Amino acid sequence: MSLYDADTERSVPTRSRTGDTIRLRIVRTLALPMAAVLVLLTVITLGEISNYRSAAATARAVTINLAVQALIQELQTERGLTAGLLGGNAGFQAEVAPARARVDAQRAAVEKLISGGGDVEDRVATAVRQLDGLAGVRAGTDTGSGARAATFAFYTGRIADLSQVDYGLGGVADAELRRGVAALDALSEVKEATAQERAFLNGVFSASGFRTGEFLQFVTMRSTKDVAQTAFGRYASASERDASTYVFDTGAAREAAYFEQVALKSGDGKYLQVNP
Repeated sequence: MSLYDADTERSVPTRSRTGDTIRLRIVRTLALPMAAVLVLLTVITLGEISNYRSAAATARAVTINLAVQALIQELQTERGLTAGLLGGNAGFQAEVAPARARVDAQRAAVEKLISGGGDVEDRVATAVRQLDGLAGVRAGTDTGSGARAATFAFYTGRIADLSQVDYGLGGVADAELRRGVAALDALSEVKEATAQERAFLNGVFSASGFRTGEFLQFVTMRSTKDVAQTAFGRYASASERDASTYVFDTGAAREAAYFEQVALKSGDGKYLQVNP
């Protein structure tokens, strides 16, 4: 072997080791930033996924809430007509069957909406199942064997079950959404207090007056409505408050307020002759 060849053989491993060392240094230099970037991307991705899931869950909860509110609306209507019928006013008879059909249709819509299961869905399902007693209450109304007070209490209890479902919206991060949820809850309470008043007075006017203890029930309902209206005014936006003011100043609302005053001036046992 020549001196040149020997030098070449000895020099090759030296250059190779130098190249490997440089490559290792480059790898080490890039490894930490790359790892940091990957960790950051993972955190961002997981955060976005979490935000998406949270937004999707919130949107679904709102959808279910509104569907349940629609069911409550139909139950409130049926309760009012039933109270009038049991109070002795046969004029409500023709309206009862369509009202019941709307309740059943909206109940079916809610059950379909929650059929996939989930925390909110399961809570709603528990409340909806309490409506299974409707068949017996309706039968008692049709035969005249149902007691007005007990029937009113049944509807009111089932509406309360549906109204008190926790949709998990109270802890959402969006402040505007939280305000909207609070306003919706207050409005729901206003609506229920007003509907209770309507149903109750349907029965009272049909029976030509308050029975023992009923006047106090009526005054309590009215006070509850006033408290709920105050809460709504606190949480509602300016446009929502304007809409509320408009509604309560319509001809129908003023007429209802007049009959409310008629009722307030009549205690237990006083004869009332009004068109229910």
